[in-house]
Amino acid sequence: DHRYNLWAKSFYQPNIPYVDYLKLVAKSRAILNIMPDSQRAVTQRDMEAVYDNLKCITNNQAIVDFAFYDPDRFFILGRDDLSALPDFLRRPCQKVPEEKLRYLSYDNNIEYILSH
Repeated sequence: DHRYNLWAKSFYQPNIPYVDYLKLVAKSRAILNIMPDSQRAVTQRDMEAVYDNLKCITNNQAIVDFAFYDPDRFFILGRDDLSALPDFLRRPCQKVPEEKLRYLSYDNNIEYILSH
């Protein structure tokens, strides 16, 4: 059935195992995170950028609402000036302080769920 033969097209790439993806991320300076317009939550890519101390180019307009947001880490497509992207990539970013990440921990999330 032709519907299941997507990978035969040259512009499609098969999924890679997550471990292999993480190896690629370890060699990268930035992560590209394109998400559906309706999504406004933190994504796995956002967390990888924060915890791996990488830059993140994203269309997530809501990223500015999170405690770990830093304009030196997150470049927001549709908000930031695209001509500033090369400068953004050259600027260093600081490691996110633990206190700004604490609310994202599993323990904190479980406590929140149990208390509400």
